[in-house]
Amino acid sequence: MGSLELESMRGNAADLVASRSDGTVKYMEIPGASHVGILFNRGTVRASQEWSAQILNLPTTAAFPSHRMLIGALEGSWGSC
Repeated sequence: MGSLELESMRGNAADLVASRSDGTVKYMEIPGASHVGILFNRGTVRASQEWSAQILNLPTTAAFPSHRMLIGALEGSWGSC
């Protein structure tokens, strides 16, 4: 959850996580992230990688995924206009 979200939205998300007891959910507030900005936030990427590795019992990695595919997709969609 982005820390710039409305307090009610943050509360709803925290309540949803609290209602699960199987250990496969995690609530985090990413500082300075908004509703859409959270998708492109390095903290979100890192937290997602660590959570996925934990749930799937995989080793954690220090590398961030490349944004090249995203940039290519955006350039491709703008180039076709």
